[in-house]
Amino acid sequence: MNTRLQVEHPVTEALTGLDLVEWQLRVARGEALPLTQDEVRLEGHAVEVRLCAEDARYIPQTGTVHGFHAPDASGGLRLDHAIEHGLVVSPHYDAMLGKWISHAPTREEALDRLTCALNETRVLGVQSNRAFLAACLSHPLFRAGQALVPFLQGHGDEVRERLGVAAGSDAERVAALAVLYARSLPAAALPCPWARPVRLSLDGRAVAIDVLEIGGAHVRLSGAGLECTAHVAPLSDGSNGKAVILEGQCWVTHAVATSAGRWHVQLSGGGEPSALEVWIDDVSMQPPGGVGNARVTNDLRAPFNGKLIGVKAVAGQAVIKGETLLVVESMKLEHSLAAPRDGIVAELLVEQGQQLGPGQLLMRFEAET
Repeated sequence: MNTRLQVEHPVTEALTGLDLVEWQLRVARGEALPLTQDEVRLEGHAVEVRLCAEDARYIPQTGTVHGFHAPDASGGLRLDHAIEHGLVVSPHYDAMLGKWISHAPTREEALDRLTCALNETRVLGVQSNRAFLAACLSHPLFRAGQALVPFLQGHGDEVRERLGVAAGSDAERVAALAVLYARSLPAAALPCPWARPVRLSLDGRAVAIDVLEIGGAHVRLSGAGLECTAHVAPLSDGSNGKAVILEGQCWVTHAVATSAGRWHVQLSGGGEPSALEVWIDDVSMQPPGGVGNARVTNDLRAPFNGKLIGVKAVAGQAVIKGETLLVVESMKLEHSLAAPRDGIVAELLVEQGQQLGPGQLLMRFEAET
């Protein structure tokens, strides 16, 4: 007999209309259960997901929540959480941030309601599995009720692939604009005669574009075979988000700075079925080595939180691609961080024994010439 409530107890509560936490407290006081098993009635379908501070490969993440918005918890939607702006997610506790539960007359309606709620949710500043959960709920096998225990083992890569922002896509350009104009809009009336060269790193891939403000809150993007015009305006909901109209498609974007030059962006619209997320580094002021080559990077960052237990390279050392440079302990496992390319270590920015956070800059390499 399992004498504790499971994390999924809200599913039972949604189906029965009963409060199992209240029942547990009453039993602990010596009271009898108010209903017998035969008197319990089940109605409709309920689905629950665990919103966790983890990446798409289930590795726990840490950081500070710089922006949060939850949908209205009504009409069959229940949210159990304590997330707020400024919440610090530490590595010392479980990665779960909250539970999103939907209830509806049919399974399809419950899935639609929960997927919509996840797409309306914003957790910015900390990597979460929000988008991954929404993609799982939308998978044809899951919607057909055929997903079994090994679903993620067999289809996890397929789900993760759907989450990626395609190189050169409209979503990528919109994410760049969300960062460039997160704090201020392009000139409302006066155009600028000079284009602004911008270099961004989107999820580790370098992108160089020229941004020209042509007036009326319109900007022209060019470079690398790209030539298009976009309109950027504030959202009417009172948030700090921006509406971006690009190629006739309207996008809703929200961007927050998590550290100097590093941004977390969530965007929806443009015909995409779910809200996308991307991490962007503004490298405009850094040496241009590697721009134009989508696979070249001069930075090595921590992919997850953990403790640095091994340092295998020092500044000035020549390394080859795949060589182990650092060893990080996370969730009782040791992970080797390898050199992303051949090169020379320019800076080592961490020390052995240091606690690391996701996205933290660990090491820089000399720019390729």
